[in-house]
Amino acid sequence: MAIKTNKSAIVWGELVISIFRLNALFMTLGNKIARPAGQTSARWFVLAASYLVPQTVSQIARRMGVTRQGIQRTADQLVKEGLVVFRENEAHKRSRLIELTEKGKLAMESIAKEQGRWAAKWSKHIEEANLSQVLESLHRIEKICRSTRPEPTIARFASGEKRRVRR
Repeated sequence: MAIKTNKSAIVWGELVISIFRLNALFMTLGNKIARPAGQTSARWFVLAASYLVPQTVSQIARRMGVTRQGIQRTADQLVKEGLVVFRENEAHKRSRLIELTEKGKLAMESIAKEQGRWAAKWSKHIEEANLSQVLESLHRIEKICRSTRPEPTIARFASGEKRRVRR
């Protein structure tokens, strides 16, 4: 049986596939950008999330849309390497804050410089107004997706959590 759909739904599906491809590409490029600082895309994200304001593991995971356990593992590795420390959180005693050490700040600044070089090169190909429009559209799409988040989430399946059957 053929599924009836409209042009907008087809374009939406193509957009999703394009974003999947871009995500894979950006993770690969992110690894190249972070490599000179001895980091990866995943570690870069945790460092960046806590660079200006210390964040909890849960806050970072929610923002990224991934499991708390994945962020926790990355944060634990960063602690072992002296890039971040866990700090007490007055707002929530059981949820410590991730704070960059001087070594972590230097790594983040190195990554930011490298990312700036790449961004300058890439931005020559698309006008700033177009990039701003794309960014605005992506924010709207994210808002729509977050408001209609399907259950169970991809993050739960990725973590190995079993699917719960609703009755």
